[in-house]
Amino acid sequence: MEKGFEIVSTFDLDGTVIIGKIGLFDWALPIWQFDVLLLVLVVVFAVVALSIRNLMGVAVVFGAYSFMMCLIWAGMGAVDVAFTEAAVGAGVSTVFVVSTLYNTGATMQRRTGGLAFKLFIGVVVTVAG
Repeated sequence: MEKGFEIVSTFDLDGTVIIGKIGLFDWALPIWQFDVLLLVLVVVFAVVALSIRNLMGVAVVFGAYSFMMCLIWAGMGAVDVAFTEAAVGAGVSTVFVVSTLYNTGATMQRRTGGLAFKLFIGVVVTVAG
């Protein structure tokens, strides 16, 4: 067999997945640490997107959130969903929102609902999902 990249589907004893071999070296990816990091980043981006008052900043954070979701879908093996999320969520919709905000000059209005309302909505979404 020639040297090069080959996909293998074996697990090491420490819970890592070997994703490829080049020559004599194995590339190992610790799956659960990577998943936890992506989950934390998605939650952080969601909370930041809800708390920012600048609409252009919200559009940028939403694009980063969509990109993190793209990585999560790719890690699950749903490459078609990841590609769609990258193209539509992080790409086209972010460009549309930024261009709309730029062309309309829209600004965010301050609402009276505070932290209690946001927590209530978070609990409703969590229970419903």
